[in-house]
Amino acid sequence: MIQSMTGFGSAEKNGFRVDIRSLNHRHTEIFVKMPSFILEHEMAIRNLLKDKFKRGRFDVNISLPDKQQIRIKANTKIAGEIYRAFDDLKRGLSLDGSIDLQSMLIFKELILTEDIEYSSDDLFGAVNGAISSLYEMRAAEGEGLMEGMDSILKNLGRIHNQIENCFNNSIHLHRDSLLRKISDLLSTIPLDEARLSQEIAFIAQKSDITEELARIKCHIEQFGFVLSRGDEAGRRLDFILQEILREANTITSKTDILDIINLAIDIKTEVEKLREQSQNIQ
Repeated sequence: MIQSMTGFGSAEKNGFRVDIRSLNHRHTEIFVKMPSFILEHEMAIRNLLKDKFKRGRFDVNISLPDKQQIRIKANTKIAGEIYRAFDDLKRGLSLDGSIDLQSMLIFKELILTEDIEYSSDDLFGAVNGAISSLYEMRAAEGEGLMEGMDSILKNLGRIHNQIENCFNNSIHLHRDSLLRKISDLLSTIPLDEARLSQEIAFIAQKSDITEELARIKCHIEQFGFVLSRGDEAGRRLDFILQEILREANTITSKTDILDIINLAIDIKTEVEKLREQSQNIQ
């Protein structure tokens, strides 16, 4: 199944809320913002995302909106050490004043800690729920991308057939036109028909785009096959599009037939449309 790399998923379970946003990225990049008391689970959460998704940037935000589960606990041992340090400083430097709670609160992050009781099952229940929600959204967007790309691909096939027909029709017209021009220029000079045929064949060979058309047709079919298989398709699709673009450029450089040149430009336009879409595919 084709997946878009953009999406959003969220879930809540027993006080935990998990939001995951994914964006386009060449590789897998994960950023996690979470309370310090659950940092021990960060690697497991990262691995869950890597198992489910192959590409994209993921911003994960885990919060505990239900603050009733949080209890503030005073660390009297550390508070005592801080108090004694202040007292030693006061007596050692013969300082005036008293050591009060306000002075101690400079170190409140050491003295006051959050004592939180939580269930890791609840945490991972919310995480897995958000991942499932994100997956569904990426898959839905991927289905829409696939429909749009399939339509462009069919148009690309029609343009290829037009070039092929135009080229086949132009071969005889080009030969007859060339013969008329040469005859007009050399009307008074006898022509070597065999040599003339050789020269015309050489010119035709230089402007022959049969191989390029065959390769473009093959690439179009391969693109459709990769698109239908889904999974990790983005990189492969981008490579195929580069090859189609290369063949279209070769066609424009080999022919002087205006209709074919314009159609080759149409192919490049359609390829750019497909590239814009494929860059959003996992």
